Amino acid sequence: MTTPPTFSRIRSGVWIASLLVASVLLTGCGSYAFQGRVIHGSNPEIVVVDRDDARLEGSGVPGASVRLTLDPESLGRKILPGQTTRPDGTFSIPVDEFGAGTLEYNAGLLVRKDGHEAAHSNFPLPRSNERVLIVLPRGNDTYSEPDNPLDDLDRFAPN
Repeated sequence: MTTPPTFSRIRSGVWIASLLVASVLLTGCGSYAFQGRVIHGSNPEIVVVDRDDARLEGSGVPGASVRLTLDPESLGRKILPGQTTRPDGTFSIPVDEFGAGTLEYNAGLLVRKDGHEAAHSNFPLPRSNERVLIVLPRGNDTYSEPDNPLDDLDRFAPN
């Protein structure tokens, strides 16, 4: 015959369960910043690298426009406020989404600067210990935005 649990055992079990739930919720709600650096190079490129990668020390491109879109290929995409790179070519975009940096999100990145070719790529949002390295070569920006099918809704909507 088993004895019923005592009040102190029940209380300690509730305490442990509460800590477990709180830790799971706090892990997903921490602040996350999409960080990286834009450097000069010969070919446009966007690469996710470890935050200690030596290539992040390259010659920075100041004043480049950096635009991040979450879930860029879905109808529910979210375009975050753009940033301009600092004098050393670095940038940091706050991402206020549950689990960003821990859970997997798709990201679209567009980087432009006058007198340089644009760099554009879609990839999984980097983890908290990773950074984005963007290479912008000098040249003409020939990038054009893809067509958005939602823009055509007004043409076909009944009056």
